[in-house]
Amino acid sequence: MSVHCHQNGFYNDALFIFFCKNLSLVGFKIFNIGVNVRISEINWGDDSAERDPYLLDYFIASDAFSRLSNKSKNIVVGRKGAGKSALRKKLEQTFEIQDETYVVNLSPTFNAIRNVLNDDDITNGGFGQEIFFQHTWLRQVFLDCLCQVGNSAKGKYVEENLEFARKVALEMNRTSKDFVENISDILSKLKVKAGSLGDFGITLERELRNVAEVDSLQHHVKAIADGGAKFVVLVDDLDLGWDNSTVANNLLLGLLSATNALAALSKNIYVCVFLREDVYSILITKTQHSDKYRY
Repeated sequence: MSVHCHQNGFYNDALFIFFCKNLSLVGFKIFNIGVNVRISEINWGDDSAERDPYLLDYFIASDAFSRLSNKSKNIVVGRKGAGKSALRKKLEQTFEIQDETYVVNLSPTFNAIRNVLNDDDITNGGFGQEIFFQHTWLRQVFLDCLCQVGNSAKGKYVEENLEFARKVALEMNRTSKDFVENISDILSKLKVKAGSLGDFGITLERELRNVAEVDSLQHHVKAIADGGAKFVVLVDDLDLGWDNSTVANNLLLGLLSATNALAALSKNIYVCVFLREDVYSILITKTQHSDKYRY
């Protein structure tokens, strides 16, 4: 399920925001009091929404934002500059003040994505890349969720699961490893068992769940979620480094598969993925499960 992010919906051009939000304040001063103001002297805000310190002050809510804040949609699609990152920032602010809610932001850097796409073991492995990336995304989300709980929860959940979360947070030095480090860990463990990932054949998924410790991590995250914790995972900046290669597309298809798996795991785990419109249009033609990702 997804929502389309149009430019006139969230973080519009500065002129539109200025007059829609501040007409009763600044506009009144300009036109009714007679103050002369040069257009060049007006601070319209930063061109990039995520760098604008006043973004949340003049963010204009919409029906689409309401659907996302109600967790009824999982994918945001919009062209570059339409306001996806601004929307993510507002959602983060909305969710983080809710009781027992833990917000995880996943925004891989350009270099992180390029390192993954240029890894010889992945590009030349001759194996199911989408399945591989699905499990690396699952591991990343589970570790980040456990780190969040382990850093701040105080006796609210089953002690065994809470202690596990605290242990993960301690071992990870309060924050999970980044995406590239997690992939490197999984690749290293797999290569100990076989010369190349292609050698696993149909047993690859079973081996992935084993070396990525997906079952163990999933058990504790689900138990904590069933105990009342609510996890919100916001995944953005996925177009950085994306080059429409087979590996790049499987990286994102693996994420969409992981998103579906997490949604089925618990109603208290909500993942929202932000995708550029052209990227989404290409991905949807490369999966047999396009019906699950349409908006």
